[in-house]
Amino acid sequence: MVEEVPVVIVGGGPIGLTLSCILGKNNIEHVLLEKNDSTSNWPKAMLTNPRSMELYHQLGLDALLREEELVGSDSRIVIGNSLINEKPILQFSVPAQMLGKNARRNPDDSYTFDEEFTTENILRLSQTYIEPILKKAANEYASSEIKFGWQVQAISQNQDQVTIEAVNGKSGERKVYHAQYAVGCDGGKSFVRKSLGIHFKGQFDLAHMKSISFISQELKERFVVDTVLGAVTAKSHIQALTVPINKEGLFVSHIMRYEGQLKPEEYLKLLLDNEDISCNVVFANDWQGHFASAETLQQGRVFLAGDACHVMIPIGGFGMNTGVLDAYDLGWKLVATLNGWGGEKLLASYTAERLPFINGVLDRVRRMFYILQNYAGIFAFLVRTRPFNFILSRFFHMDASNLNIGVSGILFGLRLESSPLCIPCSIPLPPDNPLSYTPTALPGCRAPHYQFDDGSTLYDKLGSAFTLLYLKPSEQNYDPLMSAAAHCGIPLKVVSLEDEKLKTFYRGMDFVLIRPDLYIAWCGNEIPTLLDNENVNEGAKVLMKVVTGAVSLPLEWQRSRKNRHAVRTWQLPLLFSLLVGTAAISVVLLRR
Repeated sequence: MVEEVPVVIVGGGPIGLTLSCILGKNNIEHVLLEKNDSTSNWPKAMLTNPRSMELYHQLGLDALLREEELVGSDSRIVIGNSLINEKPILQFSVPAQMLGKNARRNPDDSYTFDEEFTTENILRLSQTYIEPILKKAANEYASSEIKFGWQVQAISQNQDQVTIEAVNGKSGERKVYHAQYAVGCDGGKSFVRKSLGIHFKGQFDLAHMKSISFISQELKERFVVDTVLGAVTAKSHIQALTVPINKEGLFVSHIMRYEGQLKPEEYLKLLLDNEDISCNVVFANDWQGHFASAETLQQGRVFLAGDACHVMIPIGGFGMNTGVLDAYDLGWKLVATLNGWGGEKLLASYTAERLPFINGVLDRVRRMFYILQNYAGIFAFLVRTRPFNFILSRFFHMDASNLNIGVSGILFGLRLESSPLCIPCSIPLPPDNPLSYTPTALPGCRAPHYQFDDGSTLYDKLGSAFTLLYLKPSEQNYDPLMSAAAHCGIPLKVVSLEDEKLKTFYRGMDFVLIRPDLYIAWCGNEIPTLLDNENVNEGAKVLMKVVTGAVSLPLEWQRSRKNRHAVRTWQLPLLFSLLVGTAAISVVLLRR
């Protein structure tokens, strides 16, 4: 039996289900095939970051996810030599936004921005609970067919279609699908990727780690799961991160460094400082850490998203959260193409835009991992020395409420470098800083969040496709863009606002064209024209065709992207220097 369908999604994890919700919300018929009979029961991906939550808000899924959240208030990360230390050596407050109130001033600009970077908070909810919510939401769309228990056994393609062969694991029933497009969201060992012959490139086997999931009612009472985001145990022979999964006493410990081979219960005993606390081990496994990305995210009519095209050691949940952005980028482009307003170059831009972005995330998270890997042993030694312990417990604990654990540059600052769908401007981008985000209203950057006096946000006013933000309502001269969008069949919502603070924040631009994924495609004070045709209406048509992949960027609109920004890298060496300096002081005091 052969079934015709526009899109087949292979893999029913959070990325596949997110993509299904995007297609379903836009009435695109599709089938999702997942080999397992149910959603994941192994706790992983503990945090959904604010950037992902912005996109879930656009899908109307944020409220559903918040209902199951473990905690929505500010939390702490504690560091000590035992899971049950009543007075940890060091603790960091983690604001719910994981960011902080005030944006850094860009010294090259005249404006400042004193609001939050986003109204979305971190979602503290394990993937174990996220997947059923997404599955239920995807099932509610009439255009979605969600099929768990179906394993894809073969995938092939020609110029016109993709053929997917699947079998039901219980009944043995077989089905063949002919699809216009297929997307592999089937994890790091992706069958789809391997079938296409696409390889990973990167660094492999960088860490050998153990993960132990266990239930402990006693630890739940002493751990205070409502306020502790995670606990780092730093001993000479074992270092681990322990995270509460739910309010019923389920935890997972990721053991990063250990000596010898012990039973899971024995490792937990070490983390608990040999106290007699009952722990029931649910699951334990060994795994290896990699930082790698696929050579390409597309081959013909087949695409890759999520762990199928990038793998990384799970620090800060960037693996799953990067996958959510993959799904959103590919989702709106599939919708545009299947609805007829996406150009022939639109889907090809998926690799051009996402792969540099993915590699940027990998590079930055890898740096964070190297700090943990190279300095965890030193830190474990230092926390046992009285001078260092005294410095940390007195100085850092006292100012814990002011400390901010944030990687806002990764969350919001990564740009679509050299995107074929973004029309560059001559204004230089600010320095690229993974530790600090500068709101930047320029093409290729996420449209900065803005909250109005009545509490509403700019994002809530945007359309589901393209939005033209018009900040000069006294002169309604956006008609050429509206006519161009109508001519090309592109859904375009105009949001006309008279707000001086917003306009100043958006660099005084009259026009800002925002994509469905909240990135700025173009901005300016006048509609660009061509050298051989200065007609504004023709310029508007070319502009709309460029941002939807129908034509290439005209030569006269291209501006050099070289040296548009400088990468600021002095912060990490500074952190290393501070650590080494503190260590030296501790050793001197210890000898005295």
